[in-house]
Amino acid sequence: MILDFSRHSVPTFGGFGAVEWLDCGMAVWMTGIFELETFALTTLRFFDVWPGSLFLPFFSLYSKGRVLGHKRAKRNSSPNTSLIQIEGVATKEDAQFYLGKRIAYVYKAKREIQGSKVRVIWGRVTRPHGNSGVVKSKFRSNLPPRAFGASVRVMLYPSTI
Repeated sequence: MILDFSRHSVPTFGGFGAVEWLDCGMAVWMTGIFELETFALTTLRFFDVWPGSLFLPFFSLYSKGRVLGHKRAKRNSSPNTSLIQIEGVATKEDAQFYLGKRIAYVYKAKREIQGSKVRVIWGRVTRPHGNSGVVKSKFRSNLPPRAFGASVRVMLYPSTI
């Protein structure tokens, strides 16, 4: 879907440009033609517009997700495969876009390593799980149980579009 914002009459803020407020409460910078297909709607982040200030939109290269737990049966658990619910994904067809994408579980530890307490466990989306948009993923090292319910970043690369 391509939106041509040059035809719409919209308010300007501080004389620097125009903003279109979407139904979901997010704003889109409007200059010329903006293709919504190139960005997933979950990658648009909310930003403030201050009158008289320079208006810069912010796009992130990841969608947010939530760790649901390990893949499991009634009695057996498979800690080498984790289940991830990606924000805005509700069907198996939607989940197909994310196959092969990289996932980052970012957390903070007590001890500094190379001047930073922030650490990352990297993984990859492997396949859909069920019909409601949940995906299976494998991480370089298994996610700890403390990660259950935590947020992950589903990167929009490697890209196939």
